[in-house]
Amino acid sequence: MPRTATGSELQQSILEMLQRGVIGSFLPSLDAEQVLSDDLRSICREARRQGIRVESLIIAFKDVWRTIPEVRTLPQGSQGPEFLSHVITLGIAEFYASDRAD
Repeated sequence: MPRTATGSELQQSILEMLQRGVIGSFLPSLDAEQVLSDDLRSICREARRQGIRVESLIIAFKDVWRTIPEVRTLPQGSQGPEFLSHVITLGIAEFYASDRAD
């Protein structure tokens, strides 16, 4: 029987995705956006499988964002808030794209 992810495992996936994204935004690589997209696709599919609404997923992104040590050390006026907005925008699009693909 396949193991199902719990809410805390989903939050851990979100944490890892956001940390990779924060690091990738300051140390860009050619595939950073693709990695972010792949991570979001996986997270959104799991959220949909668990019956989590997109609104709850957005709240989870914001809640997890506030716990990331790297985010707390970003200088005032950095691109951090814009990155989170970008993640949320892509996440919403991916959530509904996953809805059509499932």
